[in-house]
Amino acid sequence: YRYLSLRIKLFLFSFMLLTIHGMLDLIIFTWPTVYIALILQGLLWHIAFPIKRCSFGNKFLSKRRTFKITPMLLNGIVYVIALLMFYQAIMITYKNIRSSLYFRAASIEHKNNNFITSLVLFDESQQQQLTSQNLYQAGILSLLYFNDHRLGLKYFSLLENHPAKIVAHSNVHIANCLIKLDRKHEALYYFIRETKAYPFSIIAFAKRMRLEQELNRVDDANRTAKQLLWILKFKGYTMKDLNEILMNPDMDNKYYKFRKH
Repeated sequence: YRYLSLRIKLFLFSFMLLTIHGMLDLIIFTWPTVYIALILQGLLWHIAFPIKRCSFGNKFLSKRRTFKITPMLLNGIVYVIALLMFYQAIMITYKNIRSSLYFRAASIEHKNNNFITSLVLFDESQQQQLTSQNLYQAGILSLLYFNDHRLGLKYFSLLENHPAKIVAHSNVHIANCLIKLDRKHEALYYFIRETKAYPFSIIAFAKRMRLEQELNRVDDANRTAKQLLWILKFKGYTMKDLNEILMNPDMDNKYYKFRKH
């Protein structure tokens, strides 16, 4: 490390900073830090794995010697591929910028309680480029302010397949949409995923238990009930508090403030 130049040390420091931050946030998936990280990675790769120069003859022959590729033609192919990749990078960056602009405008409209305009702009943002943020916000708006479960399911299903998906209760949102669309067996699958993601959530286990009872899955409902009772006891509640907890989610998340002494 001590033999590296100041410039390379700055590259390394910046890349490590982005990598560590990326373990706690989504900066490796969002514009423009995703490109900065890739550029820094490429610069460091170039230093760690220098290209060995190879001398070739005046022509390249296939094994069967049926055709010849001259160095000039090979260079031409390389430049064409590089130009195509450069064009693709420009288009991706352009869509990233447009998506980001629509997302920011949608967030401003949401703060001003212009929910229709906000949803339209979030939808425009995800059409430019699918990101976990614009999909999640569009899904939440569809459910909370428009009660449109079919539209909410569309956004959360897209989010489910996104490589940088936001886990935060997206499973339970999908489950609630599926129940409204009378697809209860599918909804149970997402409630099970929600309880795995949040193994101390009273609300998740209560909804899972009730759906299992509704689907006549008695054994599963009994097992879920035992887990629910243990979590209630751990958080200082009893089954008598369950309905109140379902009406007031803070009692689940901030149970230490409501715990009975």
